[in-house]
Amino acid sequence: MQPAQIGQEGATERAATLLAALWALAALFHLLAQPGPLAELGDPSAPHGPFAAPLQTATVGVAALLLLLRPDSLPRLLLLATLQLVNAVWLMPAIPNHWTIEAFCNLALLLVAAELCLARRPLSVGTLLARAAPALRWVILLAYGFAAFSKLNRDFLDPEVSCAADFSAQMLGGLGLEAPAALGPVLSGAAILGTVAIELAVPLLLLWRPTRVAGFCLALLFHFVLVVDPLAITYDFSSALYALFLLFLPGVWIAGLRPLVGFVDDERTAQRRRRWLAATIAVLLVGAATPAFAPLAVLHLSGRKLLWLLYAVVFLSSVALLVRRRGLRLPGGGEGAPFARGAANGRLPAATWPVLALVALNGMAPYLGLKTGTSFTMYSNLRTEQGTSNHLLVRRTAELLPHAGDLIAPLASNDPTLNQWAVEELLVSRLELRRTVQLLPGVEEASLRWREADGTVHRTERIADHPELGAPLPLWQRKLQLHRPVDAEGPMRCRW
Repeated sequence: MQPAQIGQEGATERAATLLAALWALAALFHLLAQPGPLAELGDPSAPHGPFAAPLQTATVGVAALLLLLRPDSLPRLLLLATLQLVNAVWLMPAIPNHWTIEAFCNLALLLVAAELCLARRPLSVGTLLARAAPALRWVILLAYGFAAFSKLNRDFLDPEVSCAADFSAQMLGGLGLEAPAALGPVLSGAAILGTVAIELAVPLLLLWRPTRVAGFCLALLFHFVLVVDPLAITYDFSSALYALFLLFLPGVWIAGLRPLVGFVDDERTAQRRRRWLAATIAVLLVGAATPAFAPLAVLHLSGRKLLWLLYAVVFLSSVALLVRRRGLRLPGGGEGAPFARGAANGRLPAATWPVLALVALNGMAPYLGLKTGTSFTMYSNLRTEQGTSNHLLVRRTAELLPHAGDLIAPLASNDPTLNQWAVEELLVSRLELRRTVQLLPGVEEASLRWREADGTVHRTERIADHPELGAPLPLWQRKLQLHRPVDAEGPMRCRW
């Protein structure tokens, strides 16, 4: 049956099944790219013990594999959403930004599911994603917009320290290429301006119907190029965005994505394909959990990127075929509306308003003095501490909480983590130092020499004995406030 012959309701269900499968894959690619918790299995020196983090992370992998095998199963989708959210809370505050975005999306899904249940409405993967789609679109628009906005600062535009210049040089090196010295500044400038232009353009293009397909294609290609570098592991971020960006296309278009729909259509063939893919990913995950077993560990390290590249090629090929058939311009009326735009007239479910408020607050946190990490400012060179900023538009920042600006300069320590801050001549918030002492095994026994903001130098032979630095943080601060180290002098260098 051709997509044009599919009823709107059938297209929504079929598109939702594909979206659920891609959501499961995004979670699995995250686990493949971030194997740290799995690799802690059996390690008595792990921060949370030898089994807590690996088993908690493994439950996410099992749930994602189960959903991949049956993407039309509502219980499996809700199980994955719940376990991903629990995992994000477990890992807070130092969690990847894409995992933060997925956590907000999963929270929205669970709240919408509760809303539909309380209203005694029929519930399926299709009805859930259709009802939640407007909120999910706003989650990615807000997060992406804040990420682009954060790059409008002096240091990101400086080729000497810009993350874009660093990444472009790393990408060329990873591909075995080297730019001529004369072209170095040109390539750095192109990488910087191109990154800023594309990241600012994508949300605006997606918002306007005549440019929505072009914005969608631009976003896919941009986040594919970011993964071309053999050394980059940003495919976990790209996987999440690929699934979320699809929500801006009409359901009939998503249902017509060939050969991706062959992954969920024709149940017999699709089930066989999904089983092979699930088995492959399961083997790679076992390799991540057993780094001491060389064959599986090597298979994990080499196979995870190849698997994502294969997935991306199939995804982009499907989109290319779709755009060739339908063009870059969406039709007018309901046929050109984004996925499930007709659900509740496309209005935001009331249950998701708090989620969007949290997304906005998270994006504004660096400018309000609340925190500087996991606020959609990744690799932006942004600095907002102590009431000043290198941002071109936000020159002064609020200090609603004093912790971001309460900086000290570590000078020497017999602990590797603390001493690295000293070697790099970084300033660290007092709160961040206390968190490090509390969470990393053995740090509380270390000595530390540091300089306060007023220039006085202090020393403690055992941090745990210091009445302030050795004091444990309250749970809410330990989980919600993350402050990045900043350079003591000069521009803000590239840092996550």
